[in-house]
Amino acid sequence: MIGWLIETLAASTVLMAVVLLVRGRVAALFGARIAYLLWLLPALRMILPPLPESFGPAPLAQLPVMIDLSAFAAGADAAPLAAAPVEAAGFPWMTALLALWLAGAIVHLGFHLLAYRRFVREALGERTDLPELDARGIEVCASKAVEGPFATGIFQPMIVLPHDYRTRYSAEELRLAMRHETVHHDRGDLSINLFALGMLSLHWFNPIAHRAWRAFRADQELACDAAVLEGASPDVRHSYGLALVKSACARTPVAACALTPRDQLKTRLRMMKAGERRGAGSVLALLLVAGGLALTASGGIAAETTRQIRHEVTEKVIEPAAAAVARAIPAPPAPPAPLAPSASATPATPPAPAGAPQAPQAPTAPERADDWREAMEDARQARAEAAQEAAEARREGLREAEAARREAQAEARGHAHAHPHAGAAISSDPVTGRYGFTTGPLSKCKERAEGVNITFAGQAGKSQNLSVSVCGKMMSEVDIARITLDAMTNARDGLRKAGGLTPDQLAKALAAMDREIVRLKDEIG
Repeated sequence: MIGWLIETLAASTVLMAVVLLVRGRVAALFGARIAYLLWLLPALRMILPPLPESFGPAPLAQLPVMIDLSAFAAGADAAPLAAAPVEAAGFPWMTALLALWLAGAIVHLGFHLLAYRRFVREALGERTDLPELDARGIEVCASKAVEGPFATGIFQPMIVLPHDYRTRYSAEELRLAMRHETVHHDRGDLSINLFALGMLSLHWFNPIAHRAWRAFRADQELACDAAVLEGASPDVRHSYGLALVKSACARTPVAACALTPRDQLKTRLRMMKAGERRGAGSVLALLLVAGGLALTASGGIAAETTRQIRHEVTEKVIEPAAAAVARAIPAPPAPPAPLAPSASATPATPPAPAGAPQAPQAPTAPERADDWREAMEDARQARAEAAQEAAEARREGLREAEAARREAQAEARGHAHAHPHAGAAISSDPVTGRYGFTTGPLSKCKERAEGVNITFAGQAGKSQNLSVSVCGKMMSEVDIARITLDAMTNARDGLRKAGGLTPDQLAKALAAMDREIVRLKDEIG
């Protein structure tokens, strides 16, 4: 798809350049309408889909196919081709460029459509309807916001005149000016302009396309002039020329068709004197369009066929050949026979008796390759299964820990309501790093006893228990947590100063207490 898009943009650019080169000569020889017809060439090429091979030369016999067979020269010790490591993909430059191109096209199209909509809204905001001039379903109005007549509206065609049209034009000049805008509506030039703007947006980065857009709009106005003046008398041509001069205005945005942009005035007045040979010119234009499409379409056929060839060669030639080479790798040469032992050397090993089991033979290269692939596959499966089991065990452990924490909190709340004298205790095993946290009536909490009690139990170097008891009267969970946090902080400092623990045991105990301190801080908020 990307290849077809690039080829289409390149081919349409070439055709735009061709039309830019020949349009002036064609207009001088055959008339403005024939020159305008030439713009079908790049327009049709933009919408031309990829053609099958039957529409062009058979490129299969003409396009060289480059096949890299260097991998087939690998020696016997080389790893199988299928086991070659896949290199990490680099930055997707083609995708990034495609995204940049598409974003530029959207911005360009949106900007010009908004400008056109704003221009029409301002023009119609100060309009005065002229129903007496309406004809053939085309509404006519006058506006102070425009300098000259222009046509607008695809679904509701309109002609907008300047507010001083009655004094600016004579009756004949006004008729010819309105005739010009009516021809634009009859030929569908506004819809054609929107399509051409879409083409220009796809070529937003292309200076040739912007030059072609300006030439296309000029040829469109010249072709409209030729349609209005077809068979006209010299007096009518003179009145039309005056109408053009009186209607000169700044260029209108995109789809709007103004009577006379200022930068086209001289060219249009000069072209009014030229004649037309529409019969021969039409044949020439059609031949140019058909020939240009045929020549540029063959490149698209070649590009699509080359892609198919690469796919088929990879699937039907390279991959089977690689498999065959892997199977046909010869076995390694046998080691040289040992020298005959001397008389003083140790006697040779006697031959094995008849019927004795034979020693296993060394595996051949294809067998080694198959064993290597099977081992790699088994290792990958085992790695995936181990990762899955570890993840499941981790999730199960988290679920059990969360359930235990909720159960302890519920039990603590029940004890706090049932017993007026409650407390909290933390026990820690510095050797294993495990700790526990309980709340409720404690055996160490006596009647109306309040405060913190820290005790150590156990022998140095072995399992030692650190017990922190917090006793209070009708304490809430937050109060218990706050007091316990202070106790844990003091206990941690005392544990660091206490002796009898190895560095590893001390590190485990401090880590367990740090985790509990963090949890208590989170609970207090």
